[in-house]
Parts: sequence; C-alpha cells; structure tokens
Amino acid sequence: GAMDPTNAEALRPQAERLKIWLLSEDGFLESLHMFFRENKDYFDAFAEEHALHYTELHKVFAARFESEIQGWLADEGLGEEHLEAMLQLGREGGDP
Repeated sequence: GAMDPTNAEALRPQAERLKIWLLSEDGFLESLHMFFRENKDYFDAFAEEHALHYTELHKVFAARFESEIQGWLADEGLGEEHLEAMLQLGREGGDP
C-alpha cells in the first residue's frame, strides 16, 4: 500500500533517491542539459526581444520538470503529497 505521507521519516530513503536522480547525469540532469542545448541560442546572449521567449521557455521547462517528477513518483509508487513531505524533509534536514 501507499505510504503515509505524514510520516516523513519513512520517506527518507525515497528522498535520498530523489536527490540522486535529480543530480545524476542520466536522470533529470540529462534532460536539463538537453533543454539548454536545444535552446542554447537564447541563453548565449540575453536579448530584450527574447523576453517573451524566456517566459515560454520557462513554461516549457516547468512542464517538462513536472512530467519528469511525476514519472519518477509513479515509478516509486508515490504521489504529490509524498513529494511535498520529501521536500519538507530536505528543508528540515538542513540540506540546500
């Protein structure tokens, strides 16, 4: 069954795995790098006329991040509420 998200301690192993996945080259970091490579031209030189495009990029990025996280949670058999508990755990643990 699903774990109780109110029991944050029980989520510590998942929180560790989440951190590893977020920072691993073949995890989320890879899609981050891909995103920047795809949009390299916009990041190389900040231009006023690109301002609207940055907003769009942010939306696309946020959506991609969202779906990556959702996929990871699904793989772990977790939900949004577990994610919140894990983030809370990270904050309380004094981790950046």
